[in-house]
Amino acid sequence: NHTLTQLFISDRSIVSMNETAISKGKQVGIIAEKLSNCTIVNSIIREHANSGMTILDSDLTIFESKMVQNGGNGILTLSNGKLQVEHCVFMDNEMPHIGGKNRALIQIHNSQFSYGKSIYVTERCELQIENCQFSDSKGVQIELDDMSKGTISTSKITNGTTNAIKIQKDSSLSIYNTHISKHQLPQVVINDSNLLMDECEILDGNRNGFIIEHHSEANIKNTFISRHAYPQIWVDRESVVDLVSVQLLDSKESDIYVQNHSRLYANNCIIRNKHFQYIIQAINHSKIELANAFIESPFDD
Repeated sequence: NHTLTQLFISDRSIVSMNETAISKGKQVGIIAEKLSNCTIVNSIIREHANSGMTILDSDLTIFESKMVQNGGNGILTLSNGKLQVEHCVFMDNEMPHIGGKNRALIQIHNSQFSYGKSIYVTERCELQIENCQFSDSKGVQIELDDMSKGTISTSKITNGTTNAIKIQKDSSLSIYNTHISKHQLPQVVINDSNLLMDECEILDGNRNGFIIEHHSEANIKNTFISRHAYPQIWVDRESVVDLVSVQLLDSKESDIYVQNHSRLYANNCIIRNKHFQYIIQAINHSKIELANAFIESPFDD
C-alpha cells in the first residue's frame, strides 16, 4: 500500500527474496536499476497500479513465483536489462505479462502465461522461450518488433483472441517442436521479418494459419498445418516461402495462396483438401514451384 515504488534497488545493489509477498502498491512493486541484481524465489507480486517489476540495466532472476493482477506489465525489462524466469505463473496483468525494450535479454523456461497479452519485445531485444504454455490471451500472445530476435521451443500457444505470434520490422524468430492452435485472428503473422519453423503443429485457426507479407522470408519444415477457415498459408507483397516435408490438410479455403510478386517453393509436401476447388493459387506476378508433392482434391487434378 505504498504511494511510490515499494522496493527500490539501485547502484549495484544486491537483493534476494524468498517467500515474500509484495502487493497493492500505488505505483510499481519493485524497481531495479544501475547494474543491480535481484533474485526472487517462491514469492508473489500482485495488484500494483503500475507494473509489478521494472528492470533497467540490471539483472533479475525469478523462480517459482507469481506475477498477477498488476495494472501495468508483470515484468518490464529495459535498457540492457537481463531477465531469467523459471517455473513462474503470469496471469491477469493489464499490459503484457513480460515486456522488453532497448536490447533487453529475456530467458523464460517452464512457465505459464494466461489472461493477458503475454510477451512483447521491441528495439533489438533477444527472447528465448522453452517449455512454456500460453493460453487465453486478450491480445497477441508473443510479439517481436523492431529488429528483435527470438527462439521458441517445446511450447504450447493456444486460445487467443487475436494472433498467437506476430513478428515485424526486420525481426527474426525460430520456432521448434511447438503447438499453436485456436486463435481468432491469423495464428502466425510475419511482416518484413524472417521465420524458421521446424517440427510444429498449427491447427484450428478461425482465420489463416500464416500471413507472410512485406518482403518477409519463411522456411517451414516438418510441420503439420490443418483446419483453418481462411487460406492456411497466405504469402503477399514480395515475400518468399520454402516448405519442406510439410502437410497441409482440411482447409476450408486454399491451402496455399501467393500474390503480389511473391514466391513459394514446396518440396516433399502433402496437400489434401475436400472443401475448396482451388487449393493452390498464385496471382499477380507470383510463382509457386512444387517438387515431389502429393496433392489430393475431389474436384479435379
